[in-house]
Amino acid sequence: MNTNMRMMIGLGVVALVATAWASETEKNELVDRLLEVMRRVPDKWPLQTNKTIAQGQENVQRQEIIIHVHPVPPSIEARANDALQYAKTNGIPLGDVLEAAKAQVKKSCAMLEDSYPKTPSSEERNARYKWMRIGEGSPDETTRYTWMLAVLVATGDLSSLPLIEEMHRSPNTQIREDAIRTYLRLAGTNAVSFRTLIANNRYAESELTPPLFQFFQELKRTPDINDENILFLFEVMEKSSDACNAKQADDVLCEKLPGYSNSVQRLAVAKRYSEKGITTLEALSYYDFIVGFIDIKKEIEKIPENQRKDFRAKGELLDPDRKKEP
Repeated sequence: MNTNMRMMIGLGVVALVATAWASETEKNELVDRLLEVMRRVPDKWPLQTNKTIAQGQENVQRQEIIIHVHPVPPSIEARANDALQYAKTNGIPLGDVLEAAKAQVKKSCAMLEDSYPKTPSSEERNARYKWMRIGEGSPDETTRYTWMLAVLVATGDLSSLPLIEEMHRSPNTQIREDAIRTYLRLAGTNAVSFRTLIANNRYAESELTPPLFQFFQELKRTPDINDENILFLFEVMEKSSDACNAKQADDVLCEKLPGYSNSVQRLAVAKRYSEKGITTLEALSYYDFIVGFIDIKKEIEKIPENQRKDFRAKGELLDPDRKKEP
C-alpha cells in the first residue's frame, strides 16, 4: 500500500471520527436546548388583593388582605409537549429529537447504574427541586433522563420501545420502575408485556403498584377492552399477593366484565384475602383493601351458588378447552 493510499485512508478515518464526535456533540446540545425549554415555569402570578370594607359612622375603614399565590409548576407531560413544540417551531426534525433523547437516556442510565444503589442526598434533592421549580443551577442526571423519557413518550413513536425494554433489565430499581411506566405510557392498553414481566419475577409487586394503577386507569377509559387484557386482570386477581393491586384489577373487572361482580372467581379471591386476616404488619398496611374483600365475600355468599357466574365453565373466557379465535 503506497503512502498516498495510507494518507487517504487515514484522513477518511479522521473524518468519520470527527463526524461521530460532531453528531454526539449536536445531540448533547439539542438535549440541553430541550431541557432549557422544559424547565421554564409560568411567570409569577400577580398578587391577589381581597378588599373588605367595614363601615363606621363617620369613616370608612379599609382593610386589604394580600394573598401570595405561588405558580404551580407545569407537569412533566406539559414540559415535554413544550419541547416538541419548540423543535417544530425551530425546524428541528422529530427524528433528531428522538435520537438525542434516546442517547441521553442511554448515557444517564449507564451513569445511574454505576452509582447504584446510591440514593440522592438532601443537597441533591434540593438542587433538583430548585432547577425544576425556579430554574436555578443545572439538572442532575436523574432529571435529564427522566425528562427525556417524557419527551420520548410525547412523540408517541413506538421505535423507543426496544430501548425501554433494555431498561427493564437494569439492576437499578429506579430505572426499572421508570421503564415500566414509560413502556405503559407509550404502548397504552396494548402493553401485554406486563404478563411476562410478572411471570419472570423481575419486579417486586410493590414496584408494580404505581404503573399498574396507571394501566388500569387507562383500561377504564377504554370503551372495549380485549380478551387479552381481561385475562391479564384475572391473572393479577388470582396470583397477586398485593391486596392493593388485586383491588385495582377487581375494580376494572367489575366495571368492564358483565357478571364478574357476582362470580365464582371473585369470591375465591375475596376468600383468599379474607383468610389472611389483619394481624400481620403487612396486612395492616392493606387494612382497607382486606376489609373490602371481606365485605365482598359476605355479599357474594348471600347469592345462591347456582346463580354465581363461573368464567371457567364450558365456553366461557377462562375455560381451558375454549378455542381461541384465529
